[in-house]
Amino acid sequence: MATYKGIKGFSIQNLSADPSNPIEGEMWYNSTSGVWKVEGYVAGAWASGGTMSAARGIFRANVGTQTAALAGGGFGPAAPNVTTATEEYDGSTWTSGGAMGSALYGGLSAGSQTSAISAGGNSSPGGATNTTAESYNGTSWSGETSLPSSRSSGSGAGTSETAAILFCGGAGPSGSTPFFSETLHYDGSAWTAGGSYPTGLRFLGGCGTSTAALGIGGNGTANVNEYDGTSWSSHSTLPTIRYSLGSCGNLTDALVFSGETPTNETNSTILWDGVSWTSQADLSNTAVKYSGSNRAQSTSSLGFKYGGRTDPGAYLSSSEEWTGGTLATKTITAS
Repeated sequence: MATYKGIKGFSIQNLSADPSNPIEGEMWYNSTSGVWKVEGYVAGAWASGGTMSAARGIFRANVGTQTAALAGGGFGPAAPNVTTATEEYDGSTWTSGGAMGSALYGGLSAGSQTSAISAGGNSSPGGATNTTAESYNGTSWSGETSLPSSRSSGSGAGTSETAAILFCGGAGPSGSTPFFSETLHYDGSAWTAGGSYPTGLRFLGGCGTSTAALGIGGNGTANVNEYDGTSWSSHSTLPTIRYSLGSCGNLTDALVFSGETPTNETNSTILWDGVSWTSQADLSNTAVKYSGSNRAQSTSSLGFKYGGRTDPGAYLSSSEEWTGGTLATKTITAS
C-alpha cells in the first residue's frame, strides 16, 4: 500500500504551529489547534470589474496593470465611432483621462498608465493606417516621433514609454496585407529597428518587457515567440490558433484570454507555467475579441480584460479581473 511518505517524499509532521513557507502537497498536524492541514492549490477565477463610460474595443492604446490600466482611442457603436477618449482604471473604477490627439483605433501600444506610447492605427473603418505616435504621462497625451511607416493591428511590450517595443501589424487599410515582421524600439525620442519577428502577422498578443517579451498567436498561427532585446526565437505553441487576444505576464508565467479562434470568438483562458499551456476558468461574461488587457502586468495572477466586441458586432463596456491560482493552507475535515 502506498504511503504519504512514499508519494510525497516526507513524513507527516506534528507541529505546534503552521510552517512559515509550506510547499504544495505538504501535510501536517497542528497540535495547538488539533487539526490536520495541507498546502493546496486554489484555482483562479474571473470576477466583474468596473464599467467603462462607453462601449468600445479595438483600442489604440491598452496598457498598464490590473490596478492601473489605461485605455485610449478605439472603435465603438456610438457616433463618431472612432474616438479620442482616454480612461484610467484604479482597480475598481474607470475615470476620464486626457484625450488623445488623433481619433484612431487598432494602434500598437506599450507601457504604463503614467508612461505609455501608442502609435499607428486606423482613422475609419477600412481607412488607411497611420504613422502618428503619442505618449501619455498620466495626465495628457503629447506628440512623439512618427513611425517609419504606417501600420496598425500589431502588438507591443514594455513597462514605459522609454523602454518599449512595438512589433508586427498590417500596412494596408484596417491593418490588412502586407504584414510587418519588423520590431521597433522606442527610447522616448527615436525609433530604432530591432530583430525581425519570425513571420509578418497582425492581431497578435504581447506582454513582458522590451528585453524579455512574448509575442502570442496572431492571424493564422498558434505560435508563441520570445524576444531578448535583440532577436526573436520560438517559445511554445498555443493549444489552438488564436488572435485578437488579451495577455499579460512574463516568459515563464503568462495568461492568455479572450480572442478569436478559426471558428469563433472565445471566452477561454489559458495559463503558461513555464512548461505548458493549460486551461483555466473561462471569462464570466461572454466570448469576446478586440478587448483591452493589462500587458504590463508582470505575472499571470492579475489579469484584466476590458471592452471588446462580440459576434456579430456588439461592443462591451464591461471589464473582468482575474485572480490567479495560488497556494493556500487548507484544513482537512472528516467526510
